[in-house]
Amino acid sequence: MKNGTLVISLDFELIWGVFDHEDIDNKKEYFDNTLHVIPKIIESFEKKEVKATWATVGMLFNDNWEEWESNQPKNKPTYHNSKLDAYNYGALHKKSGLDRFFSLQT
Repeated sequence: MKNGTLVISLDFELIWGVFDHEDIDNKKEYFDNTLHVIPKIIESFEKKEVKATWATVGMLFNDNWEEWESNQPKNKPTYHNSKLDAYNYGALHKKSGLDRFFSLQT
């Protein structure tokens, strides 16, 4: 009989995964907890030799807002529903003091 396989795949999005339907002010504790627990999960997986995949939103890899702006496509998508526009959402929150939820580098 063959042994089964378990695949662990984790999504890591922070605000970029919910900006269109959640108020960031109501999710601060949630995102702070996420940032606190991720290193612990990684450490635990390494200790137990558990393999996992991570799907991470690309916008999180920018070092700062200037890099975020320079990495935007020249031809941005347009939206009938402006709540779905991540570029506009980011621009509106650049001075929010919540950079830790928009980038892994801050």
